[in-house]
Amino acid sequence: MIKQILKYLPFALLLAIAIAAIVYTQKQQKEAVCKQISISIDSDSVGNQLLVDEDVLQILAKHNDTVGKKIQDFDLLQIERRVRENSFVYTAQSYFDMHNTLHIRITQRVPFVRIMAKTNDDYYIDTAGWLLPLSAHFAPRVLVASGEIAEAYKKNHNLFAKAENDTLPAKHTILHDIVFLNRAIAADPLLQAAIEQIYVLENNEMYLISKIGPPQIIFGSIDNYRQKLQNLKAFYQSQKSQENWNKYKAINIKYSNQVVAIEK
Repeated sequence: MIKQILKYLPFALLLAIAIAAIVYTQKQQKEAVCKQISISIDSDSVGNQLLVDEDVLQILAKHNDTVGKKIQDFDLLQIERRVRENSFVYTAQSYFDMHNTLHIRITQRVPFVRIMAKTNDDYYIDTAGWLLPLSAHFAPRVLVASGEIAEAYKKNHNLFAKAENDTLPAKHTILHDIVFLNRAIAADPLLQAAIEQIYVLENNEMYLISKIGPPQIIFGSIDNYRQKLQNLKAFYQSQKSQENWNKYKAINIKYSNQVVAIEK
């Protein structure tokens, strides 16, 4: 009997040690506190930094999620949700590492066009159609749309919430028109380099401001916008037009089947 007991004694000791270690570890985990907060914000391809670490730290401090707080009292899902409430945040992830550091990883939204509305509202639209306020930290260099734009800024508003993101809705506003027109411009390196502004008229027709050649491009409505841009590109690329650029004050591409150069 004694031999049998001695045979299993080492295993019993190991089991007891393991149980004690687990209990100790659990106790340590319950008492562990956050020692540091590390924030990583991914900027877009041109380095736009729409929010900074301090913006995120203020969100955490508002709910007492700070250094010194017990780790077990942090609600990581709630932290991510609160951080995503910031208009500039696209995704947010949070976790603790083995050194009791809280990591927060953020991907920003990407401003696509700046809207300067006649209501004195000044805001951005991102690549997915979300309306964004101006940033206190950075002013992205994007195409500007101004003129007779009545749509005011709305927080947490997406233009494509009820429509396909790649299809112009049947009932579209001037903001939809601006986004789709700018997408087509941005997709072509020549047009992107040339066009710097969209100006909206009272009837929702538009003209473009160009950095090369005749400064004003009479565009008309959004109808047949891709064909109109192709006609404009062909005009830019024609040798005859380049030789006579100084003679023209404007280009009319309002009608999809023609380009009319207006002399000074």
